[in-house]
Amino acid sequence: GNHSMNHKFMNSFYIRRMSYEIELCQNTIKNTVGVMPKFFRPPWLFRSPGLFKVTRENKMIMISGVFCNAFEVFQPNAEYIAKKTVNKVHPGSIIIFHDGVESKGGDRSKTVESVRLVIDELKKQNFTFVTVDKLLGIKEPYNS
Repeated sequence: GNHSMNHKFMNSFYIRRMSYEIELCQNTIKNTVGVMPKFFRPPWLFRSPGLFKVTRENKMIMISGVFCNAFEVFQPNAEYIAKKTVNKVHPGSIIIFHDGVESKGGDRSKTVESVRLVIDELKKQNFTFVTVDKLLGIKEPYNS
């Protein structure tokens, strides 16, 4: 899905900027992989009436979720991240892990390890994992 081009928090307050960010990201994805995603997860999970309007105009579905752990960006040990994450999970959860520090990259080894631990634990609890389109029952996850 689309997550904006630059992931800048301040852009979330300006609908024209977010509209541009979404459009630029859509075009980049289309030019790279040949499809335009239907889903948009706003940076920082920021939502506003204007942003809902922009996603509707672009025939997109805004997706939200729950951050795995508030301290995950600081890379505490993997077991801590995993424990806090598993405690938040319920059927239908969308859990968000980060792949960089404020979109600048960085060592994410603790996050990667925590994901493995979370998956192992949730499988023991008989959870299954699906893509967002399947979770929401969307048959076509791309816009034309």
